[in-house]
Amino acid sequence: MKLYEHFPSSDKYYLVYEFCSDGDLKNQIEKVGKMTESATLEIVGQMALALICLSEKQIIHRDIKPENIFIQKGVAKLGDFGLCERGTIEIRHAMVGSPAF
Repeated sequence: MKLYEHFPSSDKYYLVYEFCSDGDLKNQIEKVGKMTESATLEIVGQMALALICLSEKQIIHRDIKPENIFIQKGVAKLGDFGLCERGTIEIRHAMVGSPAF
């Protein structure tokens, strides 16, 4: 997702991203009931590219799930970086993210 602005407060850090009018992947799946194989492969490919980009920057997302994959004009975009960290061995073994996933 495109990052437009970022700013800290006394106890948090705020990120302002683009608005994805098509919602998140969870809502898309609930709308259509079942995605086609080609649509699924398209999203998986786009997420693979996102993960390659993050890996090159040594960023670990740590909360990838349908609710954090947003759709804008047919393009899947990874969002919600609230749990992300710079990659270290210690961080990679930490238990984080959503319990259901």
